[in-house]
Amino acid sequence: MSDDVLTMAQEAELLSRLPNITVVELEKLVERFHNAYWNESKTLISDITYDQLFERLQALNPQAAILGVLGEAYVGQAGDRVDHAYPMLSLDKVYGASALEEGLIKIGAKDWTITPKIDGLALSIRYDAQGKFKVAATRGRGTHGENVSANVLNIRTIPKSLENVVEPIEVRGEVFMTLSRFEEGYSKEFQNPRNLASGALKQKDPKRSRKYELSFFAYDLLGPMLKSEAEKQDLLQSFGFQLPPFHEAKTPKEVVNAVLAMERERASWDYETDGIVVKVADCERQRSLGETAHHPRYALAYKFQGEAAITSLKSVSWSVGRTGVITPVAEVEPVFVSGASVSRASLHHWGMFQALQLSEGARVEIVRRGGVIPHLERVLNEASNKAEATPQTKPLLQSPERCPCCGSSTRVVNDFLYCVAPNQCPDVIAGQIQYFLKVMELQGLGEVHIRTLLKHNLITNRSSLFHLDPSELCDGPRMGEKLAAKIVSELQSRRAYPLAQVIAAMGLEGVGLQTARLLVQRFADVEGIYQANREQILEIHGIGDIVADSIIQGFEMISDELSEILKYIIVTSPSMSSNDGPLANKSFVFTGKMSLMDRKHAQKRVREQGAQTPSSVTKDLDYLIYGEADTFEKISKSTKYRKALKLQESDDCALAILSESEFKSLLDSFSER
Repeated sequence: MSDDVLTMAQEAELLSRLPNITVVELEKLVERFHNAYWNESKTLISDITYDQLFERLQALNPQAAILGVLGEAYVGQAGDRVDHAYPMLSLDKVYGASALEEGLIKIGAKDWTITPKIDGLALSIRYDAQGKFKVAATRGRGTHGENVSANVLNIRTIPKSLENVVEPIEVRGEVFMTLSRFEEGYSKEFQNPRNLASGALKQKDPKRSRKYELSFFAYDLLGPMLKSEAEKQDLLQSFGFQLPPFHEAKTPKEVVNAVLAMERERASWDYETDGIVVKVADCERQRSLGETAHHPRYALAYKFQGEAAITSLKSVSWSVGRTGVITPVAEVEPVFVSGASVSRASLHHWGMFQALQLSEGARVEIVRRGGVIPHLERVLNEASNKAEATPQTKPLLQSPERCPCCGSSTRVVNDFLYCVAPNQCPDVIAGQIQYFLKVMELQGLGEVHIRTLLKHNLITNRSSLFHLDPSELCDGPRMGEKLAAKIVSELQSRRAYPLAQVIAAMGLEGVGLQTARLLVQRFADVEGIYQANREQILEIHGIGDIVADSIIQGFEMISDELSEILKYIIVTSPSMSSNDGPLANKSFVFTGKMSLMDRKHAQKRVREQGAQTPSSVTKDLDYLIYGEADTFEKISKSTKYRKALKLQESDDCALAILSESEFKSLLDSFSER
């Protein structure tokens, strides 16, 4: 095999013979692609295909020499890509005390924790089962970040090793520069401490990074199954981490009062903040609420309001999004707000537009929420400085009866205005295609190109992207041969995807990557999802009524287009349904360090047999598997192991605790059937 980049057909052929590739050949392939990527800066194979080769080698020969080299490289060089064990998600944001209280009531919980939202850089730090520092990475894209280990080890407040650790853990927190340090040496040269901290953390030379004297606050701990956020705080503090102020409250009202009190204290803190984080205090409740592909459902970020300014409303424009929602935007006389000139401000949705009772020329208040996004907050009294208001003389602005893009009728659903013919609306189709390309990580086609192709009828929807021909691009929109060839090459270069990524790219309301993964895990393939009824979908933990309805209705609408797309995609998801596998309806949790296979591969093996892999030990769990790479003394201290032992004493719990060897025997027994 040459050192050329593998074509899609070559990758497919390689995957097709994967079960028959010898261990020796597999080692050579992994080593070849690894060396090309890390030592020669060449990407000869897609990440998905490489991962399958890597996992196959781990399963057949976990002691392979190249795997040891890869482990060292993983910790290795500044700037290397580091995949996050758990996605580093954003937080759902609210503005104002009433919105915060409403959000907390909607979440529903008995206890809450409140901490400042540090305006710095989110960081993940991993330690192994012996408490030894392993790797530190930036948040990056959420699924993977950048290796900054060498510079993180220079931060005085980050421990280099932890004591009394019995399993691998991950500490998450925020890197920042104190205001006093910034004022002392950098305020005249740099704009703000956050940007300076970002540059310092990503310095290639650790010595140069050290001189900036960065700080770190820890705010989360992953790994140990603890009961509450307070327990996490106690453990983090015992490890030697510094923590931001931490408060607890029992009700949404108490939370709001505590948040407003902290907002008043903000000026006295020696670090920049852009809000307050409110979390459900009980970790089991957090797990039951789950998360979306974007944010956890058990936390909110209360964002501080930015500077306000008064201006006049010129008009309201309406834009059509990829879901068919028609959104109002206020066009205002330019005004300077929080360091920037603002001429447009969000009105959120039709419901807010109606409530504000807007008229041309009305005096309005503009706020840059979080210091970033301009919002129209309220309409001011025409005679606010007089004893009485002047009656409104100008007629109120009206919402459109027709879609501003395609001219179709509109309809109102709750607070949202919709185009009734989204499948024929160019703005909707363009938005759908843009979103599809973004989620599928395909480059080259921007909004201007997409609209040009739609105008020339060279594409009509997402599936038609795969029919593009360079010669047609040149003849129609006159793109030029090089650009046309580049666009088509990009679309054809990646064809192997997990099914969940393809489903998420279709952009159904409420169906991000996390929900798509849950669907694939439960129903295995598109046909299984098509045939699922509402009750079966609602059985999936983390999917509620609204999303279930969106899935049922959405799949009916996209079925033909998705089927067409899948003709051009190599699906890498497991093909076995959880209903059909020999471990159907069984659940497995793993604890301790494993020697025969890593935890990720073990989870994948049981899921392929139809099982579930929850994160916590409950009375409904079927198997707890402990790794044999750790001593049994360490295993016996594991929170999961101790909880499993306690549950075994219950008459209504059939939980089995197996060693790694016993687990492998169980898997082998099913493979022989």
